[in-house]
Amino acid sequence: MKRSSAIIRSAHGPLHHVCRFRAGFGRLFAAAIWPAAEAEREIASAKRLDPLSVAIHIDQAYILHYYQRNDRALRCVQLALEMNPNFPLGYFWLGRIYTSEQRY
Repeated sequence: MKRSSAIIRSAHGPLHHVCRFRAGFGRLFAAAIWPAAEAEREIASAKRLDPLSVAIHIDQAYILHYYQRNDRALRCVQLALEMNPNFPLGYFWLGRIYTSEQRY
């Protein structure tokens, strides 16, 4: 997948850190106190900042799985693994989702 913006081109630049912070923040609040809609808005904001971030897609899958929206979580994981098939957390969450649905 070709990156279309010079700003997003560097996966390790300042924008990446802002996106990861926002995604981590969404995940933290999803696990703690936020209603699902607010957690999803936070992760959507992170995805707008860096739509090609595999880690943010995985974070979204975590939030969706936490709120038992496994069909959408599975799509996020599959998209992330298409973007980077060597991303280990993708396989972790794929296993968690399949296990929670007893799809061994």
